[in-house]
Amino acid sequence: MSTTRRQLLSGAAQCSPNETLTPTSVHQLDLNVRCGFPDVRAQAHTGETVRFYEERIQNKVFMVNFFSIDDDKAHVQTSSIAKIVAELGDKVGRDVHVTSISVDPVNDTVERLAEYAKEHNVPEGWKLLRAEGEDPALLAQQPFAGT
Repeated sequence: MSTTRRQLLSGAAQCSPNETLTPTSVHQLDLNVRCGFPDVRAQAHTGETVRFYEERIQNKVFMVNFFSIDDDKAHVQTSSIAKIVAELGDKVGRDVHVTSISVDPVNDTVERLAEYAKEHNVPEGWKLLRAEGEDPALLAQQPFAGT
């Protein structure tokens, strides 16, 4: 059975060793490995190194978005997420893990991410991440992107 990203995320489909997703962009997702999610290492706005899959989404309720600080000024995505996070209150980091991944790691340095986190009152359970090389693009092509 071929499973779409939307079905996988809605719970209408489950990870199974014999199941594959329809290819998205360039990569075929391998559900046999972490249900298709990569475990790239990224730097958080706090300066710590984070393993994306194991620390941010494995066995968790999570929200992921992709952004760049410069583009966000026109599209105000982070401000919208900050409102949601404020409504969730102390559930963030305990019941819901929020991760924002920069698609512009050259310009979105850890220092800039830290400043941006301060501007948006980012609590401990919400991490702004930057990854090197092709890792942001790899993350963006996974089953949760664009759904």
